Amino acid sequence: MPEEEKLVNYYSCSYWKGRVPRQGWLYLSINHICFYSYLLGKEAKLVIRWADITQLEKSATLLLPDAVKVSTRLAEHVFSVFLNINETFKLMEQLANIAMRQLLDNKGFEQDRSLPKLKRKTPKKVSALKRFG
Repeated sequence: MPEEEKLVNYYSCSYWKGRVPRQGWLYLSINHICFYSYLLGKEAKLVIRWADITQLEKSATLLLPDAVKVSTRLAEHVFSVFLNINETFKLMEQLANIAMRQLLDNKGFEQDRSLPKLKRKTPKKVSALKRFG
């Protein structure tokens, strides 16, 4: 996570990488969701931009009670064993919504620079059907 990034909150949880859970810390910042674990000499790092997340889902199965699934276009990430899953999930939803609003408010989405600029205003041609109708 970049040093200038503002940390909102962090939670102890497990990140499921394959079939093996890794106990560590989930860091929620304004622009990223991050996970870090260092256990038995093995380090696990995960950094995902909120803008890259396509779906957040709270789920419960027999194997993973109270889990959060974070989906991107490229992968799915599952976090579980939260102390308070409702608080964590609500904050995750809020941060994802803020990121989406920032994307939509971005001026770059209003103008598509790849389209050719209109050089002069041309009057619309009225169709023959409308002229005689």
